[in-house]
Amino acid sequence: MTASQDAKGPHPNRVAAKIETAILGHALEHPCHGAMGVTQELRLKGILVSSSGARRVWKRHYLLTKHERLLRLEKATAERAITLTEEHTQALKRFSPEFCERHTEAPYTEALFVVDTLLC
Repeated sequence: MTASQDAKGPHPNRVAAKIETAILGHALEHPCHGAMGVTQELRLKGILVSSSGARRVWKRHYLLTKHERLLRLEKATAERAITLTEEHTQALKRFSPEFCERHTEAPYTEALFVVDTLLC
C-alpha cells in the first residue's frame, strides 16, 4: 500500500460520527453487553448499526473485550467523568474485587478497622 492510498481518509464503510458516539456511550453505560446487545439497544433508540460495525468501533477505541470496557469504566469513574449505577458497581465488583477497597471514607478513625475487616 502506498502513501497516497493511506491519505484518502477513513474507510468508506466506517460508521457515522453520531453512531460511533452512541456506541461508545453505550459501552460506558453497559460494559457487559456484547455487540448484539448494543445493536439491539441502539435500534430501540432509532440508531441502526450492525454488530460488526459496533465491534469495529470498539476495536478502534481499544474496547473490544468486556475486560477493556470495564477498565475504561473504572478509569472514567476515577476521573469522576460519570456516576456509577448499581449495575456498574456490581459489574466492577465481579471484575475487580478490590474495586470497593480503593476508596474508603470513615467518620472516625476506629471505623476504618471495622471497614477493613469486612468484605464489601
